[in-house]
Amino acid sequence: MRKLLVCAAPLLLLAACATQPADDLASLSDPGGSSYGLFLAGQSALNDGRGAQAAAYFEQAQAGGAEDELISERAFTAAILAGDITKAAALAPTGEGSSESGKRLGRMVKAVEAMSTNQGKAAKALLAPEGMGFPHKGAAALLGPWASAMAGDATGAVVRPELRNDKVVEYFGLLGQAFLYERAKRYDEAETDFKALTGGENPGDLVLLAYGGFLERRGKRLDAIAVYDKGLADEPSNSTLLAAKARAAAGKSAPPAPTLRQGAAQALMPPAATMLAA
Repeated sequence: MRKLLVCAAPLLLLAACATQPADDLASLSDPGGSSYGLFLAGQSALNDGRGAQAAAYFEQAQAGGAEDELISERAFTAAILAGDITKAAALAPTGEGSSESGKRLGRMVKAVEAMSTNQGKAAKALLAPEGMGFPHKGAAALLGPWASAMAGDATGAVVRPELRNDKVVEYFGLLGQAFLYERAKRYDEAETDFKALTGGENPGDLVLLAYGGFLERRGKRLDAIAVYDKGLADEPSNSTLLAAKARAAAGKSAPPAPTLRQGAAQALMPPAATMLAA
């Protein structure tokens, strides 16, 4: 399950990297040329999306005596590109010379790493609104309840995330709350959320499958089939909905509710997609 969260994280984090302003390369110290050359090679690899190679170049530059904050921050970004969230968390920028965007991204990386290793309390502290700025507020808001659940905070786990004028947080925060209500065995409240998500026209198979799965887990197979049929009325060849309906009709085992780490990983996807599409 840790792999699921770690695989989801780079999508959001890479999108965030694209929002960081370019740094002034002239500020980089050049002791004899070798460290600077390694930096340029690392930057070229980074621009090409070759994260592992970029990280190796930046590490060599640092080993050669270059202690510039710019190299450290680029090494951090390269670790994200390489999908090495553990290393990225260790390299997260904190120094006075680090960019504010880098520091904010570092907090998000550390929070993701903490959640991937079940450190809910640490993640919850890192995701606190006062420490999380643009463009990570939406992701932090959606991850917060899952971190609270992981930390054993039953009240915080079912608080619906809110962010002014952010429809992504509003919609997917409601979906997360529904799953967390179910986890807390507050089934009536969970069903109220699921109904709110699926009540309009063309609600989409994501929430229909979520609600149908919930109903199957509650032993309400006929109600689940009706939910799947609602989606199939608009998309009669939707293979995912057809498979779910067949499963429910046959009385097979219901799909499990997401674990805390699965829920956290799923919470990262919508803000990541939104940032990448911007």
